[in-house]
Amino acid sequence: MHIAQLTMTRWEPESDYETWVLAIADKYPELKQCVMVAGDTVARCVALLIRDQDVIVHLEQTVCDSCGYKADCCAVPDFGVGDSDYGAFMNSLPRLSCPFCKRHYERRIVVWQAQLEQDGEQAAT
Repeated sequence: MHIAQLTMTRWEPESDYETWVLAIADKYPELKQCVMVAGDTVARCVALLIRDQDVIVHLEQTVCDSCGYKADCCAVPDFGVGDSDYGAFMNSLPRLSCPFCKRHYERRIVVWQAQLEQDGEQAAT
C-alpha cells in the first residue's frame, strides 16, 4: 500500500510542526509515530490505525469551506506516500464532516479528526 516499508518507532521532532504532530500522536492511541525508508531517504511520519491497517496520514488544522471553523486536528491522506492501493483504500473511507455546520469539507478528504468535548478536551472521531 505504501511506496516503502513502514517501521513503527519514536522519533525526535525537528520543527514546531513536528512537535505539534507528536503531541497529537501521543494523545491518541490510533495514531503512531513511524518512519518510512525508501533507499537512502528516511521520512518521519504518523500512521493512523484504520480498518486494521496502519496508513500514513498528514495531520493538519483543517478549515471548513462552509462555516470557517478551524478544526484542532484532522488527518488527511498523504497520497504521495502510497501506491494505487493506498489511493483506493483512502477513497473508500467515509469523508468526515465539519463538527459545527455538519457539511462535508469540500477541499479536503478528512478521515479522522479530534473534536472538542463539552469540557474543552479533545475526543477522536
